[in-house]
Amino acid sequence: MTLRGTTSPLDRTFACLPYLLPLLDGLMFATPFLKQFPALQPIFLPLFFLGQIYQGIPFLGLIIFFALFLLVVRNENIAHFIRFNTMQAILLDIVLILCSIISSYVLQPALGGGLLLETLYTSCS
Repeated sequence: MTLRGTTSPLDRTFACLPYLLPLLDGLMFATPFLKQFPALQPIFLPLFFLGQIYQGIPFLGLIIFFALFLLVVRNENIAHFIRFNTMQAILLDIVLILCSIISSYVLQPALGGGLLLETLYTSCS
């Protein structure tokens, strides 16, 4: 990143925060994995708490999505490093949303949501 300037530790911290959005959207794919390895569940407890808040408020994901895009990515006053990582997190979130839609409306009715679907979830994560 020497071409666009140096990054401070604070910039790196702010660049990591938008990745919570795809992380929270990907929690549904981790459920079969955590059922197989229950010793790892305490590691994910803070994420499950955030996930309950994230899923509990209607349209919160959409609001955060547009807020990140309009207030961070489109803002030229914010460092390029932060804007780049925010856009990457948004693109990852779009991919995860598409995967969850395909899973909900195509794979679960076709496979019945049993062992094959859990195997697909754990092999992809």
